[in-house]
Amino acid sequence: MKRLCLMLAGLVFSHLVDVPPLLQADEAKSEISATAKPWARWWWLGSAVTPAEIARQLALLDEAGFGGVEIQAIYAAKDSPLPALPFLSSEWTAMLRYTLEEARRRGMDVDLTLGSGWPFGGPWLDAEHAARRLVARSYPLSAADTPKTVEDTASEPIDFVLLVSPEVPDTPAVVLKKETTMGHAGWVIPKGDWIVYEIRQGFTRQQVKRAAPGSEGPVLDHFSQTAFADYIEPFSQMLEELGVVRPRANFNDSYEVFGANWTPDLLKAFQDWRGYDLLPYLPFLLQEEESELSVRVKRDYRETVFELYAEAFCQPWAAWSHEQGMRIRFQAHGAPGPLLDLYALADIPETEGFGRGGIDLYASKFASSAAHLYDKPLVSSETFTWLDEHFQVSLDRMRQSVDWFFLAGVNHVFYHGVPYSPEGVAFPGWQFYASVNAGEHASWFPHLPYFNAYIARIQSVLQQSQFDPDVLVYYPIYDFLSQGGGARDGLQFCRIHNTDAWLGEAVPGTRDVIHSLWEKGIQFDYGSDRALQERIQVTAGQLRAGKMTYRGLVIPAADWMDGASFEAICQAAEAGVAVVLVGEWPRPLPRNGDPLQNQTDLSEALQARLRALEAKGAIVRIASADGLVDALQAKGIAREPLVDQGFSFLRQTQGDQTLYYLKYDGDEVFQGWLPLRAEAKGGVLCNPIDGRSEPIAAREGEPSAIFVTVEPGETRLVTLEPDAVSAQAFREEAENMVTLSGPWTLTWTDTGESRNLTLAHLVSWTEIPELTYYSGAVSYETTFMLAQKPEGPFRLVLEGLHESAEVWVNGQRAGAVWTQPYTLWIEDGLREGENTLRLDVINLPANRIIQMDQAKVDWKKYYFVNIDYKPFDAADWSLLPSGILGPMRLEAVRRKAYQ
Repeated sequence: MKRLCLMLAGLVFSHLVDVPPLLQADEAKSEISATAKPWARWWWLGSAVTPAEIARQLALLDEAGFGGVEIQAIYAAKDSPLPALPFLSSEWTAMLRYTLEEARRRGMDVDLTLGSGWPFGGPWLDAEHAARRLVARSYPLSAADTPKTVEDTASEPIDFVLLVSPEVPDTPAVVLKKETTMGHAGWVIPKGDWIVYEIRQGFTRQQVKRAAPGSEGPVLDHFSQTAFADYIEPFSQMLEELGVVRPRANFNDSYEVFGANWTPDLLKAFQDWRGYDLLPYLPFLLQEEESELSVRVKRDYRETVFELYAEAFCQPWAAWSHEQGMRIRFQAHGAPGPLLDLYALADIPETEGFGRGGIDLYASKFASSAAHLYDKPLVSSETFTWLDEHFQVSLDRMRQSVDWFFLAGVNHVFYHGVPYSPEGVAFPGWQFYASVNAGEHASWFPHLPYFNAYIARIQSVLQQSQFDPDVLVYYPIYDFLSQGGGARDGLQFCRIHNTDAWLGEAVPGTRDVIHSLWEKGIQFDYGSDRALQERIQVTAGQLRAGKMTYRGLVIPAADWMDGASFEAICQAAEAGVAVVLVGEWPRPLPRNGDPLQNQTDLSEALQARLRALEAKGAIVRIASADGLVDALQAKGIAREPLVDQGFSFLRQTQGDQTLYYLKYDGDEVFQGWLPLRAEAKGGVLCNPIDGRSEPIAAREGEPSAIFVTVEPGETRLVTLEPDAVSAQAFREEAENMVTLSGPWTLTWTDTGESRNLTLAHLVSWTEIPELTYYSGAVSYETTFMLAQKPEGPFRLVLEGLHESAEVWVNGQRAGAVWTQPYTLWIEDGLREGENTLRLDVINLPANRIIQMDQAKVDWKKYYFVNIDYKPFDAADWSLLPSGILGPMRLEAVRRKAYQ
């Protein structure tokens, strides 16, 4: 039987040697696919690219362990040594063709951002197809001022004039008809007291952000299918010129269309889908005061805009891409509506991390939930965006962030990212303004293959197995669409920057539920009204959607639910699915088409079914999320007890195997029996940091358990096999064999000259005049004596490492130390007598940037800002510790049977 963990032992890329596994498997190691390796967004600054440079940079990325790139054409660099290629020109298309051919020759692949910069738009758009907004001017008129005529003008044409009586404000407006009198067009306001609304269908005037040369222009009207057909035509022509080769997928970044809330087709769509005319109710979209009627109108309007976005843009874009032989990679977040339903339209749903927090796991699970429900094998992530300030992010910091993406269900990581930077451009090369730059000018780029091997080991396992969920959690999107606060331009957006709103303030019951499930160790996916009604099937006491099965359905405390979803809940409960309702039943949405009636009652028959199911316990109602896990366990849905030991987990299955990805968040070393819900008879335990694998020591019983030794911050891959035999459990005891105190010979290259010095004691480079502002690699070399031939294994412990080091023992590469817990296992290479240890240490580039900004070096040849989107200047930064601060020791690790 294939062992997913063992086949990954020793995986490293490029020139690096394999790291020997603890126990070698009989099975041959499998080739890691390009998709399993991490990919990178590749910014083409000005599209100033050449075949030679494309080939050179793809080779560097290939050697570093990247499996592919996503091309995104953006603005040009100043003083570029290469000419810019106009976007979509024949020259540009020829470079894309060459990139596709060269990447595939190397076993890599290519995605393409379908546009330049973001969001979609460009100079070829017809003026009428640019993003639209509703523009309103309101003012009071008294009976003394009326009648009056509102004249239309060519400079600012008015589309509608509405009148609202201040005495009866909660009624539809009077819609005036346009009249022509004596050659002048206008609207005659009758005598009376009125609030007058002059309505125009205006334009946002937003331009494409970070556009490449030749693509500057207005942003597309995403709510108009006619506009999309206009936008996509140049890309159809480009692909025809490209020939038979195609990018693997085309990519759409997060929705960042600012101010757009209208399209000329909206009124008709609203009438068709909501069943009443929106025009008399437009004032309710514009007023801040909330009433039952205004909430209804705003919610109906927001739902219509969302459906237009899906049906006029997302679905045609997907259909066009598939016709052209490409998949779509889609960041649905930021959109004005249900994320799950939008992610479901993607072939590869993509989430995003942004800022120092890195990732909101609960938000990212919408992308993976859609993938699980709709049989999408890949879930991608825009990773490391603004993880910290430029030049200050380490490999360890990136690893700690990417771990949470894996826990959220991501299995296809994209770096954000790698700027195309021609050879010969002085340090720091061409940069993109939003960190993290993982290209060749990153100081730690020589050590990046170790991190990429870590990602590939994990993704190989996750891509070959499938999520093993426990319950489906209903997300009440209509509560968010009904929310008054936080709206922008009349719409509510599910952005990564406002998760506190759409996963907190608007739906506090949902946040309580998912937090309780996560903390207590029950795996969940989100479900939408559309998924419940159209995707989910009920059979044999389970909810089924493609390959997924869910034993439970959780309805968080909510105010609103689509009426048809109540029927789906009844069917689930009647079939034996464990249904738990938190709080009171939500109100069914009014769908009768008349907002003045606002009828919300369910049919008497359906209400009777719900009452009967609740009475006999088929639907369990609890007061709060505090009792949720107990209610589910009473229904036979067990939790994972390992969370009580400080572990987070992702559980998957492949055939009869159960797989765990574990992350340990405790403060102390964990060594002992780790309880699992799955039956543990044996299998394989893998450390994805270095690929070391060993048979699992398992303990049967209730609960079953495996024996693990793991340090804070580490992760493990666990493969449980039902026919495996448990191994012996061993505890590890470390004995300090050698304290490596020096002296140390330091060697480095600066401005092309080799330099060296001797250190008696380990200190930060910032305390050494020759290295104060140095950024790059410094070799530390020392010798030490061993009295007798050693017996392994050994562990090298580096404390105070800033930031990573490749390790050589007696001239043989032993591996690298680049992340917590900053240790390296050494299996062989040590000998009796004198031994030589060399560490090639790399720091962060921040100190060099400090020196350059203090000297006012003009290195920013492109748009560049700091993490707060203000002009970048590192002159006042404090120097960052660099090198090895110590202490350092070599430990002999003894393994003794654990009782």
